[in-house]
This record gives sequence, C-alpha cells and structure tokens, in this order.
Amino acid sequence: MASYCEIGQTAKVTLPNGEVLSFNENLPINITCKDEYPDCQLVTVTYKYVQQGSGGTLHSTQRSIIVWSPVGGLRTVPNGIYTNVQMQSRGGFNSCIAYDWYNLVANLTNFVSAEILSVVPYGSTPPQKKLIIKDFLNNELHNALYSNCNYLVECLEGCPPGTLDCGDCCLTCNDVFNEISSIRALVKSLK
Repeated sequence: MASYCEIGQTAKVTLPNGEVLSFNENLPINITCKDEYPDCQLVTVTYKYVQQGSGGTLHSTQRSIIVWSPVGGLRTVPNGIYTNVQMQSRGGFNSCIAYDWYNLVANLTNFVSAEILSVVPYGSTPPQKKLIIKDFLNNELHNALYSNCNYLVECLEGCPPGTLDCGDCCLTCNDVFNEISSIRALVKSLK
C-alpha cells in the first residue's frame, strides 16, 4: 500500500482511465492496486516450501498448481509428526467448488516455511486490476476495476490565507475584489 500527500495538501489522483479525483481531507491517502480475479477463473499458483534436511541444511521445493480463483493464503496444519500445507481457493482443476482450505502439500517432515510466489491467469486472459483509495482514517474513497494500475498522484499545496484557489493558480482576494469593483463601475456607466 502506497501513502501519498500530507495534511494541508490536496491529493490529485489521475486514474488509469484518465478520470481525475481530488482529496483534501484526512490525508495522507493510501492506494492499493492489485490483480482481481473473478470467482471460478482458472489460475496458476506458483508456490514453494522449505524443509530442513539432515545436518540442518534447508531444501526448497518450488511447484505450480492450477486452481479456481479466488486464491487466499496458506496455512499449516499439524498432522501427527507431519505438517500439511493448505491453500484457500475454490478447489482444483476439475471443478469450481466451495471456497475453503485444500491440501497443497501433505505429510511434510521437518517443515520450515511455505509461501505463494505468484498467481497468474491460466491461459491468456489477463486479470483486471482493483484500485482502492482510502483516507488516513481507513475510509474507502474509491474502489473500481481497471485494465492496469497506471495512476498518477500529485500533491498540490493549498493556497495561502487571503487568496482564492482557482484550480491552477491562487488569486489574492484584494485583486479579485478590485476587478469586480471595476467591472461593476463599468456596467453602471453603461446605463
């Protein structure tokens, strides 16, 4: 999660579709953008697990498996003297079933750790990206799907006291007042 802008600034966010949003309360804002897989889309999960061999040496094994999305995390479950590594998903290649914990690797001895290295679409359909913007208080300000995570954040300084914010510049209140007075006098002279 990336954090942007400070109190007193305006966070101007240009979204991947070109839309511009501005936030000036409860800064900084936090933005996350990650792959969003619809339920029951086949994905390839690459994972690795580590076991301790004789003499204390560590052995790492990397594998891939095809499952139905969404994919949650990993957990370990003791099984007597062994350890089972389970992954949360909608099941294996053959059918999209209930979202639950399924054995990924069973009956490991001297288990040390396990982690998911990547989740990619099975085949050629790229995932959409879910972009979420939250404020400092963790209130959700924006949540939408895009084809990519190409967003831009500009932290704009606010206008100083005694000035008006015109979007791309600050005008002094005295100058605005004097211009309005001049225009009023000119309009009155036209009668």
